[in-house]
Amino acid sequence: MTLKKNRSDTFTQGVCITFENDTENRRMCFFELDNTDKRDLDRVLDNYRLFGLDCLYHRTRLGYHFLSPTVVSLDTWKQFMDNLKDLNKKCPMTTLRVQPNKYPNEDQIWYTSEILEFFNKARNSKPMCVLLYHWFRKRFNGDLDLHPKLVRYPLPRVEA
Repeated sequence: MTLKKNRSDTFTQGVCITFENDTENRRMCFFELDNTDKRDLDRVLDNYRLFGLDCLYHRTRLGYHFLSPTVVSLDTWKQFMDNLKDLNKKCPMTTLRVQPNKYPNEDQIWYTSEILEFFNKARNSKPMCVLLYHWFRKRFNGDLDLHPKLVRYPLPRVEA
């Protein structure tokens, strides 16, 4: 197998914003913030509030990952991302890793997570809720039987 340029031989697991066998092209709203500035964190959380999306967010070495189990239309997803595009030029994120294996000792902060909850049981992916509990021990409820795509991919090379 040939790896993309600047890829290591260390693989990680990621969860995608899309679902297996979904003909309606629905999404979940994920975001990655590569800093710990409180104003930027509040701005991202305010965007989740604006759209009424349940959200789990957790620390990474550089900032935060935001994962929402709430299912939205493609148009809503585009509006959500448009509000934040200046905070991370690499976004929109279509996959976020769910393993703390990119940086040394990342697992020491990775599992420190918080939730923002609007109790969207009727709008949440039940399988995604199960995964968030499995990974972070944070409970959301969901009724939709939409299974997020899970992928394995090589991490980029990290300079020490």
